[in-house]
Amino acid sequence: MARRKAKRRSKQSWSVAGVVSGVAALYVFAQVGQNNGVAGLVAGVLTFFAVRAGIRWLSSARTARPSSPGARATQPTSADGVKLSGKVVSEPQVVPWLLDHWDQANDELVSRVENEMKGSGESNLLYALRVAGPGLRAKTLKTLVSRWRTTRCGAADSGLDAGRTSPNHARLESFLMAGFSERLNEVAQEDLTKALDAVGKKKSEAARGKAAQRAADKYEDAIAGLEESDGSIYTAAEKFRAKYREALGEYLDPSGSAAAASLSPNTATSTASGGGHSPHRKADAGRSLGGGHVLNPGAPFKLTLLGVSPEQVQSIRELLESDEGAGWPPPLFLKLIDWDVRCNEIDEYVAEFKPVFEANIAKQQAASPEWSEASELDREDLLSEFRQKAVGELDVQPYGDLEVLLGESSEDVDLDDALMERYGVDAVYAYVSNYRRVGKVQTIAADHRGRNAFEKLVSAGLARRGKDIPIESVAQKLRLKDIQELIQDLDPPRFRRKAEAVDFLVGRADAAERLEKKVAWRELFELAPLPHEFSEIDIDRVSAYWRHARAVADLLQHTYMMAAYSLRDVGRDDGRGWEVLPAPDACPACKRAEQKRYSKGAPPPTPLHVGCRCSIVPMAR
Repeated sequence: MARRKAKRRSKQSWSVAGVVSGVAALYVFAQVGQNNGVAGLVAGVLTFFAVRAGIRWLSSARTARPSSPGARATQPTSADGVKLSGKVVSEPQVVPWLLDHWDQANDELVSRVENEMKGSGESNLLYALRVAGPGLRAKTLKTLVSRWRTTRCGAADSGLDAGRTSPNHARLESFLMAGFSERLNEVAQEDLTKALDAVGKKKSEAARGKAAQRAADKYEDAIAGLEESDGSIYTAAEKFRAKYREALGEYLDPSGSAAAASLSPNTATSTASGGGHSPHRKADAGRSLGGGHVLNPGAPFKLTLLGVSPEQVQSIRELLESDEGAGWPPPLFLKLIDWDVRCNEIDEYVAEFKPVFEANIAKQQAASPEWSEASELDREDLLSEFRQKAVGELDVQPYGDLEVLLGESSEDVDLDDALMERYGVDAVYAYVSNYRRVGKVQTIAADHRGRNAFEKLVSAGLARRGKDIPIESVAQKLRLKDIQELIQDLDPPRFRRKAEAVDFLVGRADAAERLEKKVAWRELFELAPLPHEFSEIDIDRVSAYWRHARAVADLLQHTYMMAAYSLRDVGRDDGRGWEVLPAPDACPACKRAEQKRYSKGAPPPTPLHVGCRCSIVPMAR
């Protein structure tokens, strides 16, 4: 069809050329033929072919097109602009053109346009468009937020914020905010659906509470980089925070965990032989093993705690078997931090698989065409992708935050001791978890899980609350639209920047009273910098160590419960032998174990490894 159309156009060009050439030939013939008929004929023929050839050349030059949109979509031209789809687009119209043709504007096209327009007034906006592309397709909230932050304020003062002087800034900002907001809603909904599914599969209230808390914490960590100035993206994240609270709320504060307690390794009453006697004497609880103390001596898979006394082991055991295990801050984590507790089995796993994890990441970095030239923020985003892939390729994959367990430092920096001694471990936990927001006003509602901790920070002098916070800081928290509503009765000038509107509002004597229409003072908190005497403390190192300790606490709690379930299952021995029932997302090592069969009286010691979710069942007859 395309070939026939091309031939038709060619014939039309020839027809036009023929008519024009004929007219020209007749004219020449008439002029010359008066004196010499032969000379006129020759001149007419030559003129016909000359005119026809010229028209053919002009026609072909006018209709020439690039051979392929992907390969020749952009061509450098003069200062007039950039050639897009055969049309020269002026510099001020390049960004609008890309937005109007966004479905066709792939990453390669945007990158080429950016290179051609380096140094122009639109280069910052084109950088933002290029970086935003992968973010609008992000599969995780953490990647999405990271990409948005890079889009907004990339390396070397580039990005959306740096392009505010462009007349196209407002349109591009609106376009990208809408796109990122829509993608955030999609990814957050997928995560919430998975979280609810995971919670529903748990067999006890304690386990469901833990799964729900993990999902809520993961969401909070993912959106931690967003601020109110991020507009609709921040609004979307806040709406989903409320949606998470509503959907998971009934699990976050379980009313009891009798089932968990009944399955505790220390209260189980069944043995592998079905004799009905406790598998260990109470005097054996917490006995020493290899320099440590066994937390669950009656279970098939034992957990050994290091650096603790028998009394501390008993305290941790009681915590794991109580309703307090799913509190906030996480009580088990606080004890591990406060007592510098380590788990031998988790340490052994890290020692074996951390080198494998790091080697995989190094291999990906070497193979990545982006890594060597990526900015610092882009490298953070790439590293997150590398870590996810490295975790997915491990032979043994415990159920937990392996990216933190294997990627963060497990070294106790001893920098947090002075802080905890002064302020208490739960207050320091709240501070370390939010220290990147020092000097920024946060809204902590009465039902927020960290409200008590923030109130302790206020009492300790590490935070300000309500009307003790400067009015200007509170006003900065509002949107421009909200501020305009508060001052509309004053007939203010038209403000294009929020900073101007903030100055206008703060300059009013009744600014505090006006703000009360939009904020609840008791919900506002602002973290303060650490006192000068703690200025040498590296909070980044403390935060990394605490994240690792949190991952250890979650893994320890999960393995303890799975070992309790295994002890219950062993008591169902009916003489048929055993086989492993793998979890839906079982790791390669567990899938291999699924192929084996175990004789009566010799069940496999499930969990098969720390963080294993597999169970055992009697073989089918």
